[in-house]
Amino acid sequence: IVVNSFVGVISASWIIAMVAILLKNYLPNKEKVFIVLKEFIKLGIIMPLSFIVSPIFNCKQPITITGAIVLTTAVLYLIGRKLFKDDIKQMGFFALITIVVITIDSVFGTYLMQNNIMSYDAIIGARYYGIGNEYEGVTIASAIFALAVLLSYNKIPKWLIAVLSVIILITSAYPSMGANVGGAISESVAYLLFILLIFDTKLDFKKIILLGLAAVAVVVIFAGLDIVSGSESHLGLFIKQILLNGPGAIIQTFSRKIEMNLKLAQTSVWVNILLAGIGIIAIFIFRPSKHFRDIAREYPVLFKGFVASMVGCIVTLLVNDSGIVAAATASIYILIPLIIISINMIIFENNNNKN
Repeated sequence: IVVNSFVGVISASWIIAMVAILLKNYLPNKEKVFIVLKEFIKLGIIMPLSFIVSPIFNCKQPITITGAIVLTTAVLYLIGRKLFKDDIKQMGFFALITIVVITIDSVFGTYLMQNNIMSYDAIIGARYYGIGNEYEGVTIASAIFALAVLLSYNKIPKWLIAVLSVIILITSAYPSMGANVGGAISESVAYLLFILLIFDTKLDFKKIILLGLAAVAVVVIFAGLDIVSGSESHLGLFIKQILLNGPGAIIQTFSRKIEMNLKLAQTSVWVNILLAGIGIIAIFIFRPSKHFRDIAREYPVLFKGFVASMVGCIVTLLVNDSGIVAAATASIYILIPLIIISINMIIFENNNNKN
């Protein structure tokens, strides 16, 4: 109930925000409306962190679990408001803490991942070890957004982004840690693309092939580690199926993944976030005119991060049997910053007109 409510509120807040942006000239007291609206929207970027942190309280009953999540969300929001007045820094702070917690949790046995209500579902066998499918998307996009914010404010050098990306990738994919091969493939493509973009590397056909080869290399490396360690992760079982049944096992596996995603598209509440996100991106591209270009000019590093995360969403849709879920959670770290940046542009324009 809590997770479904979270998904519903996030989807609704995005739609309301986009309607308000499109009808900005007809809103009374629009500055106050937008200020309240953007603070509400920020909660969507805090909630994945609240879900994964709340198991620290070791609550067992639905009402106490819900209370712990609400309390954690409120405390995190107040800390963010106290530390940072800038919206981008606030959101970057929440994204950074999120990816740090996920990485540390993966290293030390995924206790928080196992015990938060947005992750595992052992009853239906959705995921019961490593990084859960919901947090696969969070891992991809929260890391990119956090690193993009740090780089935008000159807090870290570019080379450190490559180092941190490798560390996150290892903890996500290593059999005894995150053990999420779909996430590892998506992360390797998204992180490498982000690194190429921030170093202003011109993308051509060879670079695109490089991205594909990087994903293949990640699978091969961690498959080897999986076999050596004797782990029974999804990747290890996948490799064994290929060795036993030949290349046809690859087609069977991806057919199953496509079938599962089609089923999720009809039944999962997460598809609401994905559809809302696709709609909002379409609106931003076509209306207001040149809006994406303005954001890319004002926030070049963040925009490169959004592009890399979007590619990560597409890849995870293709390679993961819960790709819709992962793509939906990843889109949180794309759409919320885009909407808040758009709102701030409107507020800035309104203040200039007053002056």
